[in-house]
Amino acid sequence: MFRFELGRLLKEQGISQSELSAISGVRRARINQICNEKNVSRVEMWHIDAICNALGVEPWHWIKWEPDEE
Repeated sequence: MFRFELGRLLKEQGISQSELSAISGVRRARINQICNEKNVSRVEMWHIDAICNALGVEPWHWIKWEPDEE
C-alpha cells in the first residue's frame, strides 16, 4: 500500500497547498486529496512529476510504500 506524506513535507518546507498548486499546476483540490489521503485511488504520473519539480524533491520524500497486511 502506498501512503502519501505530502502534508508533512509542505509543513516542513513552509509551503501552503495553494502555493504548491500555483507553482506545480496541480489543482488545489487534488493536492488537498493527496495531503489528506482522501479519495486517492490513483495519482497521475504528471502530478507526481509536477509536485516533485515544484518542491525540489524526489518522490520517496513524500510517497511511502508499506506491504499489505494479510
